Amino acid sequence: MLFEENTIVVVLKGRFAGKKGIVVSVSEDKNRYTVIGIEKMPKPVKEDMNEKLKQKFLKMKTFIKTYNGGHILATRFKSDIKLSGIDFAKLTSAEERKKVSELVKNTFDNAIKQKKSPWLFSKLKI
Repeated sequence: MLFEENTIVVVLKGRFAGKKGIVVSVSEDKNRYTVIGIEKMPKPVKEDMNEKLKQKFLKMKTFIKTYNGGHILATRFKSDIKLSGIDFAKLTSAEERKKVSELVKNTFDNAIKQKKSPWLFSKLKI
């Protein structure tokens, strides 16, 4: 199977085209994939910046979206980020999406600090 769980993918179409993500679930018909990814990467921080500017530069945005298999590109990389404890089956309401998105953001922040999946958190070079 081309798209398995924890496969790192690149989104090809839509608002998040060119962004990296991780496949977290595969649907029953095998052509729909739930992807979590990084919409906005944190920028590098310099020592001479004030605290307010540092906080602004360190912000990260994430997204959760379901894609058709033709709209994402599989890479050779697998994610070693543990996403256990996050239930992606109950993403029906906006409130649940917000809660799950916040959990994903915190998980990604911890992964950056622990230097897990470095390719996922680097800029995509074409």
